[in-house]
Amino acid sequence: MDTPDLQLTIRYRDKTHVLSVAAAPDQPWALGRADFQRWFDLPADSLLSISKNHFSVVFSHGRFWIDEDSRYGTFVRNLDAPAPLPYRKRRHARLALGRRTELRLVNINRADNTTDDLYVLIDNPAAGDTLALFVDPLWDQLLRRLESARAVHLVGLPGSGKWHLARQLMAEDSREREQRLGLSTLPIAVDCLAIDAGDQPLWLAFARRLLLATGEAAEVAGYADAGRQLAALLAQFDQRPPAQPDETMNDFQRAFEIVIKKTLQSPLIVLTNFDSVYSDLEPAMLYCLSRFRNEWPDVSERIYLVITTWRPLSRLRDDAGSDTADRESDARARATEANFVRDFGHIFTDATLHLDHRANFRGLWDSVTAGRPLDRRTEEQLLRLTGANPGLLRDVLRRRQLRGRLDDPAALSDQLAAEDWTDPPLPTADRIWRVLRPDERDCLVSLADGRPIDVNREQELARLGLLDADGRLFSAIFAASVGRFRAEEERHERGLRIDAANRRVLVDGQPVPLRDGREMDILLALYEGRGDFVGYRELIEKVYGQPGQRYDDALIANDKEALQRAIARLCERIDPQRAYITNKHGVGYRLSAAVA
Repeated sequence: MDTPDLQLTIRYRDKTHVLSVAAAPDQPWALGRADFQRWFDLPADSLLSISKNHFSVVFSHGRFWIDEDSRYGTFVRNLDAPAPLPYRKRRHARLALGRRTELRLVNINRADNTTDDLYVLIDNPAAGDTLALFVDPLWDQLLRRLESARAVHLVGLPGSGKWHLARQLMAEDSREREQRLGLSTLPIAVDCLAIDAGDQPLWLAFARRLLLATGEAAEVAGYADAGRQLAALLAQFDQRPPAQPDETMNDFQRAFEIVIKKTLQSPLIVLTNFDSVYSDLEPAMLYCLSRFRNEWPDVSERIYLVITTWRPLSRLRDDAGSDTADRESDARARATEANFVRDFGHIFTDATLHLDHRANFRGLWDSVTAGRPLDRRTEEQLLRLTGANPGLLRDVLRRRQLRGRLDDPAALSDQLAAEDWTDPPLPTADRIWRVLRPDERDCLVSLADGRPIDVNREQELARLGLLDADGRLFSAIFAASVGRFRAEEERHERGLRIDAANRRVLVDGQPVPLRDGREMDILLALYEGRGDFVGYRELIEKVYGQPGQRYDDALIANDKEALQRAIARLCERIDPQRAYITNKHGVGYRLSAAVA
């Protein structure tokens, strides 16, 4: 049975133009400014907000699609739902058409700066579903969580697309974001990997970076007056730095008030790679972040917070205290700090989004390959190989220019079957291995060899996204690479190695110079007791004290901060993912027993 023609009803002001598009495979029908000018008998200087080739209609895979190639984007909504979905803006995207879909091409009338929109109503009798597929499920979930909770925590393995979603959220074209949230937002982005504390407390470096990012965001968005005021605020912050995290709240209040009053925008704070600082960030600073949402009348309600990590927050730090804590630790203070951490985590309780593309793998494929053909056999093959990890999928397509074979699914399938994905390992597989802790690596090696592991450890790995529903490693490529990674570790080519006799540190077989002898003293003290927690007092006495003399209790608190800063610098150089050095608040630090 032939597919009925697609009918487009185009409306501009009080005029209407109707045309049909036949189901001709791979012959796109492009529509743009010149077409609309001709159909509606308009002058050449009209509809200038609409692109020359605004969108094209194509028939592929048994259905009609819209390819959105415009610079400005198109508002799309589905009219089949009982209550029509709100418009969603898309650009540079492929949209599958339902039975009735409406496009709104926004045009600004330059004579009086009013909107002068053009509408395209599309009737698609051949559609077998009643809902258009233009909604990206993860993007939609992200916006829904921002709507309901004003906070989102994106969790996923390296390569899972956290940065892509965050970048999409921070894009200049924010109309869809604004429509969903009901107000205009100013994205304030902080890459936590770039925060260098140096000799200052981590909370102070973090607070300064957030204030700096706020000023930069205002400048980039074109709000010069707000940018000047925020720069002056940062200069005052640098001149008189706060002594405690709580004192930063006045600076943040002033910064957010400037944003809201001078730009008429709401602060949208996006903290990427947040796991790189979360385990070390002082509990009082975490408490300040949680207070952003309720501290100031008329301001807090307009603040949105997004963080990205690859582990759930509950797996990144332990602030519950311990019965074996050092004698000078105050139990009540430890409990208060643990509450601060829980207060921060609580704001993401109903706002955590685990990134998993398995249910929408074809949508992922279309976004990576611009809608190239994909048969069922190749789809299952790619799912098994990559586990629907976007980073692994891109690595697969880059290997030996597989992109050139994308138009022939049979040839692509044969090439995938013949490829050795472990020589060398794919970059994303390597990134995933590097963020794992030694005990997690041991479990994965056992599973890859077909040996069972403890059921609790299996559940833990599944929560991290490393295992699928059947208890197997999530990706065949990653499973095949595990043995190679372990062999390289055993040859001391990977991981952290310490030559205590010669005071040398090697990471992945390469020597890493440390900043000073004190950092090496800390590392050697941890190396002596590797596998066990070394208490704060013991570390301070070994590194900062005099041999044979008990350390003065009055100096413990001050030198404890110095110790924390030194270990933070140490981890930046040799263990940025905290795979080997872990901290238990109120107890001390531990170096993994896997360090040779």
